Amino acid sequence: LTQSVSDVIKNQFKYLALPKVSRIEGDTRFSLDNLVISATLPDKIDFHLESLMSLNTANISVPGRSSMQSEIYLTVTMRGITVKAPEIYFTYDSPSLSDSGIMSVAIPPPGAHMSIDFVLRPMSHPALSATNVPTSTNVTTGANKEGFIGSVGGG
Repeated sequence: LTQSVSDVIKNQFKYLALPKVSRIEGDTRFSLDNLVISATLPDKIDFHLESLMSLNTANISVPGRSSMQSEIYLTVTMRGITVKAPEIYFTYDSPSLSDSGIMSVAIPPPGAHMSIDFVLRPMSHPALSATNVPTSTNVTTGANKEGFIGSVGGG
């Protein structure tokens, strides 16, 4: 039996048993128990990826300063998510209202739409600064008599 990656991911959402959720704030108490969620993910999940890189030419030759910055933007979009959470036990107790019982929650077809945005930025680390990175390439700048600016040589 072989399963695709999407089948494995979808199967992880078919049955999610969550622990009891309780909250006490002042005189108000709230809890949910027997929280079992069954979700159906769509057949298609969209991933939108953008990359931005910028070069600060003023910092190229300054030791310890980064001349390159990058960011990656990722958006994951799903449409048609259906959810069932039957027989959730709940209690709510406050000075003005008290209730307890069993409730069921459902998001039927056509389902819900969810979009998650991520911004990824590399972390800087002192060990990776320009002065600590070993290199075998020498870069020099300046105009020579032929008008050529810059040279690159292996070292």
